[in-house]
Amino acid sequence: MVTAVNDLAVDPGDPWYYRKGWKAVVEDHLEILRTGSGSTPTVVTDTDRWRYRADFYSYLRDIINIKERYTYYVIMRVNHMYSPLDFGDEHVALIIPPQQAIEKIMNLYKAMKGNS
Repeated sequence: MVTAVNDLAVDPGDPWYYRKGWKAVVEDHLEILRTGSGSTPTVVTDTDRWRYRADFYSYLRDIINIKERYTYYVIMRVNHMYSPLDFGDEHVALIIPPQQAIEKIMNLYKAMKGNS
């Protein structure tokens, strides 16, 4: 049986999450995402910090079990990282904002931009 390449591809999510304007909106809302209700601190084990050093997105996927790849950038910035390569020894705990909060900010951004 042959599998189509498109069936194997990972869906990156809504293209809106990759716009420069979205990244600016994230920067404007970092404090809200860090301290808002529902943002959960998560302890990172020594083993996981070593195993996933400089591979933050894989840590989110494998250990935290976040499948929505389009939220990885937001979570990275909430935790004071500029690149997934920044993940390492100093990250003994992470703040994970609720998915609903990220999507609410996205919906406001889309409404502001005219959803085009």
